[in-house]
Amino acid sequence: MMDTPKWRIEWDVAPESIWETRQRNLYPDQASIQNEALKVVLQNPSTICAAAIIRDEIIGCISVMNESYMEFQLRIRWLGVDMAWRGKGIGLTLVQRAQEYALSRKVGIWCNVRMKAIPLYKRLSFDIQGGPFDIEEIGPHVRMIWRAD
Repeated sequence: MMDTPKWRIEWDVAPESIWETRQRNLYPDQASIQNEALKVVLQNPSTICAAAIIRDEIIGCISVMNESYMEFQLRIRWLGVDMAWRGKGIGLTLVQRAQEYALSRKVGIWCNVRMKAIPLYKRLSFDIQGGPFDIEEIGPHVRMIWRAD
């Protein structure tokens, strides 16, 4: 019986380094063009990205940036984990690292969450804000919020 290799989280990686992981997990049916989403992340100097890595392969990602919504100052974007690695706590750990970062700054977090990811965020004390809405070419989402207090 082989041991499952251990993954690790690297914080403050370049957004370009997680682009491919983001693309294959969040937009597998769309052509990989460096679209508006990458531009928004690259142009925001506050953006911090993290990668979940096993051996030297990135298998998960998240980005956090200053972008205010109501009293919430940080926004999570690009949370994605490769299918083969889902259910092993990687996505949970990536969001927890974002929460630790928010706590260190004493600010809350908001994010637009796909319906299938709601249980993960609820486990980490995020609340749904408002009703479902559709993002063109992506599908139904809800806005979720988390207070740092």
